[in-house]
Amino acid sequence: MSITWNESDDVGVVKRVIDLSTDGGSTFQQIALVTGPGTTGSQGYSWQVPVGLSTANGMIRITVYDAANNSAMASSAGTFQVWALPVITEANYDAQSGPAGELTISGSGCRSGETEAYAGDVLLKKVSFPAKFDQGDGTFTRLVCDDKKLNKRFPKGVSVAIVLKVPRTGQVSPAFQFRR
Repeated sequence: MSITWNESDDVGVVKRVIDLSTDGGSTFQQIALVTGPGTTGSQGYSWQVPVGLSTANGMIRITVYDAANNSAMASSAGTFQVWALPVITEANYDAQSGPAGELTISGSGCRSGETEAYAGDVLLKKVSFPAKFDQGDGTFTRLVCDDKKLNKRFPKGVSVAIVLKVPRTGQVSPAFQFRR
């Protein structure tokens, strides 16, 4: 995640503290400390968002300090969302379910209408998110695939990488090796 801000000071900014709030600005936790002189104007920091972080009320606060230890602070104009990376913990194939079998993928961070499932590099069709696995925060712990080509996508005895992708955020889960 790219965090950018503008700074200026007559003495010169020498330290920047970057904080994250996950509760809309009630509390903050430091995520980075950037020291050293900077150039006046636009500054930036590339933050590696932790895999399990999820919030609907994120805010960033930047506090800058000059050489005389004077400080100024600014926060993001509003809240933003951070979605946890989808992760696969288990996959099962039931040849007796559906027209061509059924693939069940369990894990975390799956979002209906946002998360896509891939076998190798092929997008799986007919993916659903059963309501009983809704976590109440927009995520699901299970998705079911009734793609008519499941037998072709997952040949018996062959290991196939399954990944979950969220196109809107660019997130891609770690590959889960599955063999039926």
